[in-house]
Amino acid sequence: MKKVFITMSVALFAATTVFAQELTNKAGVPILPKQGDFAVGIDADPFLNYVGKLFSNAGATAPVLQVKDGFTVSGKYFLDDKTAVRAKLKFNYSSDTDVDYVGNSDWTATGDQTEADRPKVEDETTTSSLGFGLGAGLEKRLGNSRLQFFYGAELGLGIGWNGDKAYTYGNALKSTDTGTQRLEDNNGTTFSFGVGAFAGVEYFVAPRISIGGEFGWGLSYSSTGQGSTVDKIADGTKVTEKTTDGDSSSSAFSLQNAPSGHLSINFYF
Repeated sequence: MKKVFITMSVALFAATTVFAQELTNKAGVPILPKQGDFAVGIDADPFLNYVGKLFSNAGATAPVLQVKDGFTVSGKYFLDDKTAVRAKLKFNYSSDTDVDYVGNSDWTATGDQTEADRPKVEDETTTSSLGFGLGAGLEKRLGNSRLQFFYGAELGLGIGWNGDKAYTYGNALKSTDTGTQRLEDNNGTTFSFGVGAFAGVEYFVAPRISIGGEFGWGLSYSSTGQGSTVDKIADGTKVTEKTTDGDSSSSAFSLQNAPSGHLSINFYF
């Protein structure tokens, strides 16, 4: 009985020692983060889209990096080997311009010229969106290998200007004209607050460097302020600008039924 007890004790000690060993590479460099470490993560989606387009035959234009769908930078600090507090900063910006070609109203035909010879000028409509988001949360981890599972909860705040339009015209209104040209459509500033849960995995491709994928679900509240429009008006004697308030402000709750996700590249220090 004594021998059995001693054997079991030795086996238990050996197993504990094995599982307590720190995961390192062949050079003995630690791979996984530990208590007191911090990390910086960047959104990998724009870079993956860029690389994918390099090898794609779809379209003849050269690929460019875009942040149209958002770009996220994150930070983490490890309270212990399996628990971290984290923060996020998300930024998104987009701007698209549509061009219409119209006849130059100042042109006058000479000689045998006809209406078909009238030169064209450009009317442009630029639609832009800009947004910033901040998040903070608590993350828990599972696993002792290069592949780590994590989950947790976080809060988020956001501010954005979505779908504002600016117009420019090749034929500017003159004081002797009569008519109206729209200069701006402003949709109002949107503020948002959300709470959610997240889960994901990270794989450590090298010591303190990982590629991660994450999904999130949440409940959010948003409030959009009153918008406005700006018009240029010509009445035959002068040209003036008029700003008109748009619809009243609005607010809404939304539940994110489908998970949202992104990929990240993470560096631990």
